[in-house]
Amino acid sequence: MNTPKDDWRNDPTIWRASCLQLLDTLRVTEHGLLNPNTTKIEEHSAIQSSMMVAGFAFENAFKAWYLAQGNKLYINNKLQGLRTHSFTGWVKEYQIKTKGWELEALDRAEFYSVAWGRYPAHNNKEKERAFETSSFGDINQIRNLISRLLEGIVTK
Repeated sequence: MNTPKDDWRNDPTIWRASCLQLLDTLRVTEHGLLNPNTTKIEEHSAIQSSMMVAGFAFENAFKAWYLAQGNKLYINNKLQGLRTHSFTGWVKEYQIKTKGWELEALDRAEFYSVAWGRYPAHNNKEKERAFETSSFGDINQIRNLISRLLEGIVTK
């Protein structure tokens, strides 16, 4: 039996709205990078945290899509679905079509959402060095994937 809290947590429009707020945060960062009238922010100092936010946005977009397919994340106030944070694993498992280098960009966002967000003292320096080429182009790839996931999910 679902609880009222389950109903709210299983509402795809809630996850969609959160995703859109995170994307707005990315726009603010990009504006700071591009606007000559703001305090200068170097792209290399903002990309890791921006990739982390892009990862969080993707996670919420994916959950919105997952719920819109009729799945549940919570039953009886307990988490039931998507027990990992493997963005690329979700895309492969649920056969989400990707274009260009979206999957590679998503892999980098997954790394940064864990390494910079959940566990900033990570020990995977090798992977971090490999991802030093992350850029706002990666974020645009993730945005494109998010747009396709959110198609048809409208806010109530």
